[in-house]
Amino acid sequence: MSYTQLDLLETSYDSIEALAADMRKCQRCALSKYRTNVVVGSGSIDSRIAVIAEMPGKVEDKEGVPMIGVSGEKLDGVLADAGIKREEIRFMNIVGCKTPVRTIDGNPMSRPPTSYERKACRYWWNEQLKLMKNLKVIVAMGWAAIEELIGRHVESVTNARNGGPYYYNGVRVVPTYNPAYLIPRRGTTMATLKNRKEAMVKDMLRVKQLSLA
Repeated sequence: MSYTQLDLLETSYDSIEALAADMRKCQRCALSKYRTNVVVGSGSIDSRIAVIAEMPGKVEDKEGVPMIGVSGEKLDGVLADAGIKREEIRFMNIVGCKTPVRTIDGNPMSRPPTSYERKACRYWWNEQLKLMKNLKVIVAMGWAAIEELIGRHVESVTNARNGGPYYYNGVRVVPTYNPAYLIPRRGTTMATLKNRKEAMVKDMLRVKQLSLA
């Protein structure tokens, strides 16, 4: 039996508030030493849609809320184009604490969580999913989130989007880009950004359809 099947058999919590209280005390990995806040999640636990991204950024770490700041603004644009309201979604991350920043192609970016960090935090998002009794579809945003949700290595987000269908314990998983990839950066053309957004809107339209099935 895989960890995904095993961990979702039953929940350890009867409320998101109880889970959040324990998660905020978590010290399962070294990321706990550098955080300002543990980012548990936001949105109704009764939602049909769960969005799981990779890790909190600087603003999310400061506020303790996922999917805000510039990346959140980019996601809001995608959701608006797809006709989905934020209130219809439960947001969370593969890891609940921010990761160190590194420079990639001259752009400062939070590094992806390591396999150890992902494993250490797996329990927490599993527990949140177990509490979502109306869950119809999970959106995996970004490479690390996609690997966690489909349970195997993927070469790229693009390859994952072109594959599937994927399921996590019987729940449909839709892979898509991290909204941070919609932020203009050195070396990224406007045409590339436009194509990425169009791809994300297409993915979220599919998510909307699956959530109503």
